[in-house]
Amino acid sequence: MKKHIWKFARFGGVTQLVFETADDILNLRQLDQKLWTTLAMPTKGIFFNPETAAILDTDADGFIRPLEVLDAVDFLAESLQDAGIIMKDGDTLSLGDIKSTEIAKTAEWALKSQGKTGSIISLADIVNENEIIKSNELGEISDNDSDDLRLKKVLSLYVKENINSTSEAIFDMFTNDRNQCLQNTEDLKAVSAGLETASMLKAVAAFEAVKNKIDDFFVRCKLLTYVNGDNTPLTDYSEIFKTFTAVELNTSSEKLRELPIALPNTEMLLDTQSKINPAWANEIKKLYADAVSPLCGEILVLTENDWKNISQKISDFTTVYSKQAEIKAAKINPQFLETKLNQKDEIITEINERLTFEKEKQHIQSLKKLLLFRKDFFTLLKNYVSFSNFYTGGETAFQAGVLFFDTRATTLCFELNGDDRHATLDILSGAYLLYCDITRGTAKRKLLALLTNGASDNIVVGRNGLFYDRDGNDWNATITKVIANPVSVREAFFSPYKNLARMIEEQIAKKANAANEKSDALVATAADKTVNMPKEAAAALPNKKLDLGTIALIGTAIGGISTLIGSLLQALFGLGLWVPIGLIGLILIISGPSMILAAMKLRKRSIGPILEANGWAINAHAKINIPLGSSLTKLASLPKNARLAHLDPFAEKKKGRNIFIAVLILLLAAAGVFCYFYLIKKTGIYPFNLK
Repeated sequence: MKKHIWKFARFGGVTQLVFETADDILNLRQLDQKLWTTLAMPTKGIFFNPETAAILDTDADGFIRPLEVLDAVDFLAESLQDAGIIMKDGDTLSLGDIKSTEIAKTAEWALKSQGKTGSIISLADIVNENEIIKSNELGEISDNDSDDLRLKKVLSLYVKENINSTSEAIFDMFTNDRNQCLQNTEDLKAVSAGLETASMLKAVAAFEAVKNKIDDFFVRCKLLTYVNGDNTPLTDYSEIFKTFTAVELNTSSEKLRELPIALPNTEMLLDTQSKINPAWANEIKKLYADAVSPLCGEILVLTENDWKNISQKISDFTTVYSKQAEIKAAKINPQFLETKLNQKDEIITEINERLTFEKEKQHIQSLKKLLLFRKDFFTLLKNYVSFSNFYTGGETAFQAGVLFFDTRATTLCFELNGDDRHATLDILSGAYLLYCDITRGTAKRKLLALLTNGASDNIVVGRNGLFYDRDGNDWNATITKVIANPVSVREAFFSPYKNLARMIEEQIAKKANAANEKSDALVATAADKTVNMPKEAAAALPNKKLDLGTIALIGTAIGGISTLIGSLLQALFGLGLWVPIGLIGLILIISGPSMILAAMKLRKRSIGPILEANGWAINAHAKINIPLGSSLTKLASLPKNARLAHLDPFAEKKKGRNIFIAVLILLLAAAGVFCYFYLIKKTGIYPFNLK
C-alpha cells in the first residue's frame, strides 16, 4: 500500500493535522494514532449532533473511539463517489454522488414515495424516516379489514419473512399454505363436534379456566376413596373457616379461590349446579354453558369419564386449530382467496411492491446515516483527529457559548458534567478559571470559563454576568469560585506597582484608623476632664508647647528621606546620557520577574485537563499560547468611527496632572544640563561616542 503524505501545521504552538483533500480522510487508517488529538469523545455533554454521535457510537458505550471513526471512513468510501464532498458545507447529495447502488435506489424511492421529483436528496427529505416507512406500512391485520386489504397484509407477512426470495417463490409458498388451510379446515370440521370454530374457541376458553381445579377435584376424590372415606383433612376445613370469621369475604378472595372447587366425595361426582366453591361459581356456569352442554349434552353432574371425554375433544380441536393458526393464509376468507388465486399476475405485482418496500426500508437507515455523515463527519474530524477548528476559530464540540462579564466576552466556556475529577484536573490547566452557576427559568447548569485577557483586579466570587449558549439563549451567570493564575504579561508588568500601591493604601488606612481611634480617645478624655474638673483647676492649665525632642525627631526623619532620595537621584543622574537606559533597567528589575513568571505560565496553559474531567481522552497537548489566549477573550472597545463628546461636566480637575507634567519636564531638563556641564565640560566623556 502506498504511504499517504500528510500535511501538518502549527496553530498556537501546537502541531495539528490538516485535512486538505478527500485522500486525507480516506487514508486515515494509515495515520499513527499517537498523532491523533483525541482518543475518546463522550457522546453526551458535547455540542455535536446527538443523532450522528449515536450512529458513530456503534457499541453504544457512550464514547466515540478511533476504530468507530475509522469504520465511518470506510462506510463513506463505500457509499460515495467522492468523499471530498463532506468537506463542503451542506446536507444534500445528488443521486450521482452516491456510489452504493442499494442506497442510491433507496434515495430514489424515498423521493418518489413523497411525490418529489429531481435527483437531489437532503436530510430534510428523510428527517423522519419513520413517517416515510409508516406511510407505506399496511399495519396489523384487524377484524375491520376488507378482503383486499387483508390479502395485502398477509402477502406483506410472507415478504417480510422471505425478503431475499423471488416473487414467484413467495407466491408458491402462499399457494402451498392455502392448500394446507383447506385441508386443515376439513380436519377442524371433524374435531369440532358439529360446532362452528367460534363456538369451539369459547369452549376451549371455558375449559382452560377451570381445568386445573377440576383435575385437582378428581384427585382428591380418589384420595378420599383410598382412605375409605374417613374424615380427613381432605374434607375438614373447620380450622380454615375459623380464620374467615373476623374478615370480610367476597367471591374474588384469594383465600377462597385456594380451596377446592368442590368438596371431594367417594362417588367421584361433580355437581355443576350446586355445592360449588362460590369463588369458582361463575367459571363453572360458563364451563357448563360453553363446553359441557355443547359437547356432551345436558349433563348436570360430571363423572371423571365425562371430564376425560371433554378434555379429549378440546385437545383434538386445539391441536388442529394451532396448526391452522400458524398458517398466515388462514387469515383470509377462504371463498375470497379461492377467487384471487385465479388472478396470479395481480398477486405477483403486489408481492413485488411489498418486496421493494421492505428492501428500501432496510436501506433507508443507511441513507440517513450517509446524509448525517455528509453534514457532520468533517466537523467531527476537526474536533477529534485534530483540534484545527478550535485553533482556527471554527465550530468546536466543547465550547458552550460566550460569557459577558466585567467589560469583556470570554468564548472559552465549558459546561461541567458534575464529575469529581474537575476538582483535581482543572487546576492543571494553568489558566485563570471562573466557575459559574447559570440559570434560565427553572433550568440550572454549571459553567467553567477561562479568562485569557484583561485585568483580574475586580473579579470576586458573587459577581454576576450574562451567558449566551450555542442556541443564542441568555442565562444569568454568578461566579461561585475563582482559581487565580496569570491572565496576561501586560497585567504582570503592572502587578508589582499595584501590589505596592495596595500595600501602601493598606498601611495608610491602618495608620489613619489607629490615629483616628487615638484622637477619638483623647477627645473623649478631654471632654470628660473638662466636664468633671473644677473651674479653678481648669483655668490654671497652661498652654502645652511643642516639645524640642519631637521637633528634632521630625527633622531627622525628613533628613533621612531627603538623603535617600538624593542618593537615588545622584546615582541616576550619574549615568549621564545613560539615564533612560537606567530607568528602563530599574523598571525591568521591578517588573521583570513577574513578567517572566507570567509568560512561562501562560505558555503552559491547556484545555486538556478540563476536557479530561469532562470525559474526553486527550492525546495531544491542547495548549493556549499568549496570542491565542488574547483572541479568546474580547475586551470592550469603542466602535470604529464612533464620536466621543469632548465635554464632560463631571470630569476630574487636571490641575494636579498638569503640575506633575511640568515638574517632570523640569527634572528632565535639569538632568540634561547636568549631563552637559558635568560630563562633557569637566570630564570630556561623550556617551555613545557622540563626539
